[in-house]
Amino acid sequence: MKIFRQRIARSRVRKAGLTALEACLLSRLAESPANLGTLTGLAEERGFESSLVSISLREHTASALARLEQAALAMDDGTSYAITHKGSQLLKKLEHDDDAHEGASPATASRLTVIFYLVSAGLSIPGFFLTGSVELLAWGSVILAWIGSFLLAWNGIRKKKEKRAAFLIGTGTLTLALGLLTLGILSFFSPFIVRRLLWITLTLALPGISAVALLLVARIQSRIARQYASFSFAALAHAARRHALLALFAILACMASYVSLHFVVSVFLILSGTRLLISAARMLEALHKRPSAPAALAHWFEHLARRSREPFFLAWLEQIISERGYTKSEILSIYHQNFVTQTTPFFDEINVNLARDAWFEEHLDALLGHLLYDDRAKIEDDRFVHKSRHTL
Repeated sequence: MKIFRQRIARSRVRKAGLTALEACLLSRLAESPANLGTLTGLAEERGFESSLVSISLREHTASALARLEQAALAMDDGTSYAITHKGSQLLKKLEHDDDAHEGASPATASRLTVIFYLVSAGLSIPGFFLTGSVELLAWGSVILAWIGSFLLAWNGIRKKKEKRAAFLIGTGTLTLALGLLTLGILSFFSPFIVRRLLWITLTLALPGISAVALLLVARIQSRIARQYASFSFAALAHAARRHALLALFAILACMASYVSLHFVVSVFLILSGTRLLISAARMLEALHKRPSAPAALAHWFEHLARRSREPFFLAWLEQIISERGYTKSEILSIYHQNFVTQTTPFFDEINVNLARDAWFEEHLDALLGHLLYDDRAKIEDDRFVHKSRHTL
């Protein structure tokens, strides 16, 4: 129930045209007047500093107070800030929860990710042996290989056995890939036919429920990626959405098999196996060519998360232009400071290089265009500004 209350509170804040920080400051000023230092300390306690990229927390707090003052919600007498009558009236309508900006923490989201993936794989693979539906085996194998790779990498890093972890990831994924490819080829000549309605219902239900759960997890991960400018959570959210889509394909394959289009199941098996085969080949190739096992893991993760760059940089751009308006050249300067001169944490001690192929420089115009088209950004005095930065 607390999650639902927080979601309702956040929705009310957005509809009022306030940011989470502005609502938090307004709530504090309703108690008593306070100066900038006190309010900055409050913002630090509430964890707003972790989401900043290009400015300091004090500057961010001062900017929020300036917007409140401009909207006549707060006033400054030169020494401290106080809430106005208009601000008090708005605050009563909001019924603002001080924890409204808080959701699942990164640690909680990580645990939820592991739990959902393991439960999905743990139900799907035994479901194959129960029902005979190879769609469940293919779906379960892909997500098991994915979450298993993360757990093996984490364990290998923690125990300083990265080489063994990389080898197990490569060989384990290769074994699953060859198994699915073999079943896919054999099923062209001897289809896996499931006719019992109960088994078909179970085959449809397991991936369907998993898809819904993964989409919920992806939403949590996307929020954390935006809040902390975290590439790892952007990649996790992207992967969760792709796996939810794969679950829907498994459902479609099952339905096609029920109407005697058995070749669809064979194609699904072969495509799933090919996907794992490519992942395994990249891991084993990196292990062979890279100078160290950690470097091989980093190279493999870069390939694994390459398609996550667009959602991550969209969120990153939205974050920095919400802090202050920037020109395109200033955005590129901030990017070079954050991503060209250093690597980006992805998984424990594994860092990936997001600037390896100059992707951001080539796609910056398109990314800014997306934000403008989606009405999340606007242009003022040749600067890109977030849509939320307006007179309330």
